[in-house]
Amino acid sequence: MTGEPLDPTAPEPAGPAPRAAAGADLLVDLATRVRLPDPPLALVRSLDDLFEVWAQARRAPSLRRRVVAALAGGTTGALAPGWRGGAAEARQLVFATDLAEVALDVQSGPDGGTIDGQLFAAAGALPDGTVVEVRSAAGSLGACPVDEAGSFVLTEVPAGVYELVVVTPDADLVLSPVEVDAAP
Repeated sequence: MTGEPLDPTAPEPAGPAPRAAAGADLLVDLATRVRLPDPPLALVRSLDDLFEVWAQARRAPSLRRRVVAALAGGTTGALAPGWRGGAAEARQLVFATDLAEVALDVQSGPDGGTIDGQLFAAAGALPDGTVVEVRSAAGSLGACPVDEAGSFVLTEVPAGVYELVVVTPDADLVLSPVEVDAAP
C-alpha cells in the first residue's frame, strides 16, 4: 500500500480486492507505523476495575437462593447449661441446612420475647453484611446484624409465630416456624 488516503468517492478498485479489503490494509499499515506508549499500569488496573463494575451491572440479575432449614431439634423448659438468658422458661430450637446450623433460644418477657441465636456457617466464616430478619404474614418486623462470631439477639418480639430469615449476599436461609409465647 502506498499510504495514500482512501477516497470514498473513488470507484471500486478493479481486481479481486474490494474497497473493504483496501480499508483493512490501510488499518494494518497504520498499526505498523504508529506506536503509542504503553499506559501506566495503575491506569490499566483502574480501567479494568471500572470495566468489571460496568460488566456486572449489565449482567442479568441472578436468582437468589432460598433455603428452608429443617428443624433438627428443640426443647421446652429451663435453658441448658451454657445458654445466655438465665433461668427463665425458654424454648431451644436447632435448624440445619447444608449452608449452616442455627441454634435459637426463644424466651417470653413482659416487653415482648427475645430470640437469642448463634449461626454456624458450614463454610466457616460468615459473609460480611449477614443479618437476621423477623417476618410475619404482615411483613418484616425488623432485623439485626450477625456479629463475626455468628451471634445475634432480637428483642421486643411480640407474641406470635414468625419466620426468621438469615439474609446473606448470596442466599436467604429460612427458619420457620419460630413461635414467641406471651409473657406468663
